[in-house]
Amino acid sequence: MDYSQFEAEDFASDDSFIKWVLDGDPAATRFWEEYRLQHPELDYKIDEARLLLLSLSAAEQTFHNPGASENTWDAIQERISKEPTPKKFSFLRIAASVSLLVVLSAAAILLGVRYLSQDQSFTEVTQLYEEDLIEKVNASDRTMVIQLSDGTTVTLEPRSSLRYVRDFKDKRYRKVYLTGEAFFDVAKNLQQPFFVYANEVVTKVLGTSFRVKAYDDEANIVVSVSEGRVSVYSKESHEKTQDVRKPKLNGVVLMPNQQVLYKRIDHSFNKSLVERPAMLKDQRVSHSFNFSSAPMQKVFDVLEAAYGVEIIYSEEVMKNCYLTAPLGNEPLFKKLDIICRTIGANYELIDAKVVISSTGCDEPANP
Repeated sequence: MDYSQFEAEDFASDDSFIKWVLDGDPAATRFWEEYRLQHPELDYKIDEARLLLLSLSAAEQTFHNPGASENTWDAIQERISKEPTPKKFSFLRIAASVSLLVVLSAAAILLGVRYLSQDQSFTEVTQLYEEDLIEKVNASDRTMVIQLSDGTTVTLEPRSSLRYVRDFKDKRYRKVYLTGEAFFDVAKNLQQPFFVYANEVVTKVLGTSFRVKAYDDEANIVVSVSEGRVSVYSKESHEKTQDVRKPKLNGVVLMPNQQVLYKRIDHSFNKSLVERPAMLKDQRVSHSFNFSSAPMQKVFDVLEAAYGVEIIYSEEVMKNCYLTAPLGNEPLFKKLDIICRTIGANYELIDAKVVISSTGCDEPANP
């Protein structure tokens, strides 16, 4: 069934949805947990529908409590028997009054849910909802450090907010909701993927560090990776998926020192290297950039290992090129500038790769 156009009332009347919320049916639970993951844009409506169902269920239990019903009915009968004159105060009148009370209560609950769900903080609704989402808002001019229950650290930038579950224990996924910008240092857990929902973009990781910049008033969303690997895809891809259990996601995979710019106007991805690639932190072997008559294959191998950046070049064309240069702490792009000037080559950045163009070297320099 296509739920993409459902409102809260539609969800609340769906049999499968009811089985999930009120009965805890295992099959329905699996389906709706997957569906929520794949359709985060519907989270507010689903939360609203769940709260509505739970509230109506609680009200129904109150009205249908056997002991309470019997006592109420006895009181009504006793009052009727004491009426001094016969009046048309029948059961229908009583039923109408009770029905009106139920309808008004339900309407009040629904209006209250709608009001709360439209509140930007979302805190009131989520405190009533069983997941108990917490919201942190950074209204200061300094970064705010947030420690999540799984050991993940989030550095929240000014003018940003983060919503997350109080405890990830017993959850299939670790999900957080970001507005603005934050740096994530995610605790590794292969069995419990970590998802960041930021406007139109979803970022999935198992354990790594990366930055997400997704302000509401900016045209683009940027995700950049410091360590590990992340998958980035758009929420729009979920809406086009026929089978919500086996989604065909459109997105990109990012490696260290790579970033993707998502254009909100046309929903396109543009992958590139970050502005200032940093050396990988997990370095088991120290790298020396002091080259003396080094073949270019060795030079590029050292750079690739140090920065995790793919360098494409023609080994055949550059087989006679050697480099002598005492490189040190220069940024990667400065190193590439020096190397290319020394051997008469050029480089450009294409799809997060460094592409070297060269006509070769006529004679080896002290091979």
